Amino acid sequence: MHFWKRWQLGLVALVAALGLGLVTAGTAAAAESGWSNWDPGETTADSPSEAVSTRAGSTCMVWRGSGNDHHIYYVIYTAGTEPGPGAVMSDTYTDSAPTVVAVDGQFVIFHRTAENNIAYSQNIGDFWTQWYTVPGSQTRTTPVATEINGQVALAWTGLDGVPRSRMGSLMGSFSPIDWVSSQQAPIMTQNAPAIINFAGTLVMFVRNSNQRVAWAWHDGQLDSWGQFSQVPNSPATNGRPTAAAVGNTIDVAALSRDESAGGGYTINRWVWNAATGGAGRWSQDPQSWRSRSVPTLMAIGAVAVWMFLRGMDNAIYQKNFQSF
Repeated sequence: MHFWKRWQLGLVALVAALGLGLVTAGTAAAAESGWSNWDPGETTADSPSEAVSTRAGSTCMVWRGSGNDHHIYYVIYTAGTEPGPGAVMSDTYTDSAPTVVAVDGQFVIFHRTAENNIAYSQNIGDFWTQWYTVPGSQTRTTPVATEINGQVALAWTGLDGVPRSRMGSLMGSFSPIDWVSSQQAPIMTQNAPAIINFAGTLVMFVRNSNQRVAWAWHDGQLDSWGQFSQVPNSPATNGRPTAAAVGNTIDVAALSRDESAGGGYTINRWVWNAATGGAGRWSQDPQSWRSRSVPTLMAIGAVAVWMFLRGMDNAIYQKNFQSF
């Protein structure tokens, strides 16, 4: 059985369990798979990004082409089917990793333009809308996004090094997203942030001035970001962190500052469980894989986390951490 079939059959079971309400949250990741090639023939120059829409029953993967190819590629496919070759968005290109998020049954792709603005396109059936610009969103890094309460939560690092976030509501059809004013986070960073929806609360992760991972929670009552604190025992990191939330558990990925002679950095993963608290647990990839780009994390409800990686050969690889 091909790797994609094994992976997608697992996804079918997970999505079905979520839909039937058969899975309970609150357990830490217990089982970890090995690495497998996500889709042979596809290569990337940066971190890939994937989102699953349980309402639509489909998955979308986006990535930036490798080498001198700066176009954005994507695949939308149904769980249990082969992803197939990536389709190119020939009307745009980017120097940073694109990001995809699933909101209200739709996929939205964000990317940094040549003018350092953040542009986005929504998937409507078999079509993508034109590229719209997020007002006041200039950045030199990757924009990131998550879904919360049926809205888009977008985050980026401004040209001044201050992370920002902005909420937006999808207006349907081919209309642009309705954005509210942006909020600044009380910290400076040279890299893109990570943002997740953890049990209905936004959490942001950044690489701080000490080159460690720091995090802060959004105060819904004050409608502002709280103070950042360093994640316990965080190693010195290279580039941005990424994160995902599964039930009571937060997963964070970051690269070490230990470039090898052949290139690539050690992959670190931090797991923190809200039920037990404490300092959480840092670990390195047990297969000792390395990458030039931080792996990205994708959550499947309260069930599992998938990690996607740009391999040293620029191919896209995957593994999963299941909590049951």
